[in-house]
Formats: sequence, C-alpha cells, structure tokens
Amino acid sequence: MQDLAHALEQSDVFAGYVDLAEGRVIVCGDQLSPAAEETGTSDADQLERALSIEDDWQRYVALPNACDVDMKQVLQQFAATLTGSDSKNELLAALQGAGAVTRSERLLRRLGMEPHWQTYLHHYFIAIARDWCEENNVEYEDET
Repeated sequence: MQDLAHALEQSDVFAGYVDLAEGRVIVCGDQLSPAAEETGTSDADQLERALSIEDDWQRYVALPNACDVDMKQVLQQFAATLTGSDSKNELLAALQGAGAVTRSERLLRRLGMEPHWQTYLHHYFIAIARDWCEENNVEYEDET
C-alpha cells in the first residue's frame, strides 16, 4: 500500500500502473526512485517495461493522476484537524483566493508544520490508494 500511495503522490509527473500478474506497482520514467536504484533499472529496462505494458495492456491497470486531487480542499481538511486556533485561522485565511495552495504551503513551512502536512498528505494518498484498489478489484495488503 505504501508503494501504491507513493506512486499516486508522483503520478502528476510519472505514469503509474499496477501489474496484476505480479501484484506490484510500476512507475514509468522514475529512474530516481529508490526501487530503480536498488534494481539498477536502465533506459533499456524502462523501454522494455513500456512495451510490455502496451503489448499486454490487460495485465496492467493505470493509476489515477494526482492532478485530479483538489489540493485546496485537502489543505482545508488538514486545517480542520489543527488544534491551535492561530495556526488554523492563519491557514484558512491563506486558502482564500488565487494562489491559495502555494501560499498555504509557504505558510506551513514558515510555521514549521510542513512535516505534519506531508504526513497528512501521505495518509490521504494511502486512503485514495485503498479506495482505488477496491474500485478496481485489485488485491492489496493493508500496512496500517
């Protein structure tokens, strides 16, 4: 589930798939990922993987794109979990108008809350991954 959540987090940059036959997550073009470094994935391996996905498309299920996530809404949900009224109010104010996401992320860094935000966001993507697996009849191991 962690691998799937990680792939979803970066799906706005890299295409991701679940290999139904092997039960593993594949992120195409992710030569900088820890898995690529561990396995020594080369350009030839990447090409072979891409051709395999194209040739045997029924074996793979494409992951949704992170661009479909309304980050402003996720930030509002995160703000609702905050207990400090000053931080909460400051974040809710930052979420108003154009540029709200960028402004809010800067605010979280300034307040020293970025690690909490990243943890929240990771758990959010785990929930998306779980829902996606259930919707697509993909078996998974819940690691919580």
